[in-house]
Amino acid sequence: MNLIKDAEEDFHRPRLAGLAEYLLSKTKFKYEFFSPPTLDLYMIQLSLDDETHVAVNYLPVELNEELPFLFLQLYCTVADEISKTSADLINYILFANNNTMLSAFYLEADQVYIKSLITQQPETDFEYDVFMFHLNLFQNNLKDHQGSIRSIIKGSMTCAEAIDAYQKMRA
Repeated sequence: MNLIKDAEEDFHRPRLAGLAEYLLSKTKFKYEFFSPPTLDLYMIQLSLDDETHVAVNYLPVELNEELPFLFLQLYCTVADEISKTSADLINYILFANNNTMLSAFYLEADQVYIKSLITQQPETDFEYDVFMFHLNLFQNNLKDHQGSIRSIIKGSMTCAEAIDAYQKMRA
């Protein structure tokens, strides 16, 4: 556990602080930076629009005693407080994951979320252009599917209708 705490201070905090500075100076994203004791870990919350917020943080995973491997996570809740899971929702999430690159949709308990992991070596510098590439893919995947997922949850669209809408959009 001590290695994870050291990794948070030596790698997570400075890398996320550098990313926050990059986002402020080089992009138009609105963001908030969180750190302990507010949260248990360091995190940036990006606002893609008024309703969509992406959490960016490192996952504290200890793989070996010598050096931690860094897993940068992009995470966004698509829908929560789902009262009933339908076959249409499960089938559409499977469809969305087959048409999504470098991220995946998950259905757990009463929520649907999208997540992407980016691996980094601690001894290399943070590659902002690689991060922006992943963020753009993540944002496109989210935009392509979140409306249909929410409509299926509301019952205003079936899986077949959502797939048809996606295919028309892509044509």
